[in-house]
Amino acid sequence: MIDRQAVEKIAQMHAQAMTSDPVTLEIHLLSGEVYCVNRLAEVFDKYVVAIVYPKDALSQEKLEEAVPRNDKGQLVFDRAIIPYESVSYILITASEGEGPWKIGF
Repeated sequence: MIDRQAVEKIAQMHAQAMTSDPVTLEIHLLSGEVYCVNRLAEVFDKYVVAIVYPKDALSQEKLEEAVPRNDKGQLVFDRAIIPYESVSYILITASEGEGPWKIGF
């Protein structure tokens, strides 16, 4: 089972070993749902809080139109609270997909 150590240490270690550039990180759930992660907000013993991109792959221009901004003008992404027991696997890739899905570890 994916656990806190897999998210905090192993995923980061493998991402850094793949490339010095940001990587794409996807969290695949047992339900079949997939979250493309912008970054991890917090990591706890039983769950992780991920800041996630919208479900639809968007160009950078469309992403900036679709995602609201806060008072400082920063994009505000959705947050997903994901229990580890619901995670099937985590995919880390150095190649760019159809969206701006990049996480900087």
